[in-house]
Amino acid sequence: ILEIDPDRGTRGMTVTATGSGWLTGLTDFVTIEYERADNNDKATVAVTRPNQDGDIWAQFKVPGFAMTDEEISLLIGARDAKDNESLKSVFRVKLPRIWAEPDAAAPGEEVTVVGRGFMPLTMVQEVSIGDVPIVSPCEVVLTSGTGSFRVTGIVPGIMPGGHVVKARVTQPEESPITAPFTVTSGTAGDLTIKEGFKNINSLYPTVWSFD
Repeated sequence: ILEIDPDRGTRGMTVTATGSGWLTGLTDFVTIEYERADNNDKATVAVTRPNQDGDIWAQFKVPGFAMTDEEISLLIGARDAKDNESLKSVFRVKLPRIWAEPDAAAPGEEVTVVGRGFMPLTMVQEVSIGDVPIVSPCEVVLTSGTGSFRVTGIVPGIMPGGHVVKARVTQPEESPITAPFTVTSGTAGDLTIKEGFKNINSLYPTVWSFD
């Protein structure tokens, strides 16, 4: 018998596997492995030895493999040195997603980008609107133990219209997680050029020239 807890989550999450009825002995080890339902890739995630009652306990992290679908299933199973096998349990891995709160605002107004399903306890590399960061790169943000984050910043001074919110944690620059965002042309109070672009002041020097 093999059971897993939890049975769904994100890449990098810790999963606990427990079981009973396994052979006991100094050379009787149980191997726990997964098989991806989408492409049949297999890998060992833990090896443990049953106690005197034939019970097992082990923990492993969901691997950080590449994903293109919103959800994939891992078939988690165990086998011992005598090729006894457990029934497989299903662990569902969710693709990261983000959204903005609100999803429309004017330059200079506050916006919060929320992320779910990322690698836990990992630094957030990018949160931007229209390719402009909403917070200073000096502000280090880590994902939570469940792979979520909330980053509150300022809508940059970019043209009104439809734009894309981007976030990256372990994703490469060419494959960010995205969501739609609308920059409105509403009045943003006494917004100045400096305020509209204050989130990138630390990145680029301002150069003024006069004829």
